[in-house]
Amino acid sequence: MENLTDHNDEDSLELASKTWNRVIDSASKTGFREGIKDGSMSVFQDGFDRGYKQAFRVTFLLGVYKGLANSMMKDVQLPLQVENILSKSKKGLCYLCEIESKGTTVAPDQSIDEIENCQKDHPDKILQILKDYFDPLFQEQNIDLSLLDLHK
Repeated sequence: MENLTDHNDEDSLELASKTWNRVIDSASKTGFREGIKDGSMSVFQDGFDRGYKQAFRVTFLLGVYKGLANSMMKDVQLPLQVENILSKSKKGLCYLCEIESKGTTVAPDQSIDEIENCQKDHPDKILQILKDYFDPLFQEQNIDLSLLDLHK
């Protein structure tokens, strides 16, 4: 009889051990999945926040230049480069869109990091062209844009 009780205890311990291992394995997998999801969401949110901040700044500046140009320069012929920037800016200032519109593509050996850096620099180059053209005209009209500190 004692032998049968020992055997039942061993079976119970083995069953409990297997159940415990399944619970631990399931909890580990669930925790790993949730950790990956939370980490991904955090990274995506950080990237979104940076992109949103940059896009807001760029579109705000474009809006300032376009609005002032439309209100002040109805009879003035803008330089072709400035006119193109203002008319194409409805689509944004995407580096890839810009080079594709010229009939070229990204160099095959250009890395994602290089493309990303070009995209980061591209709006600033475009905004600098607008600033160089419009700021002297705005100064002639006594429009002080320095209060907005737009290019920082």
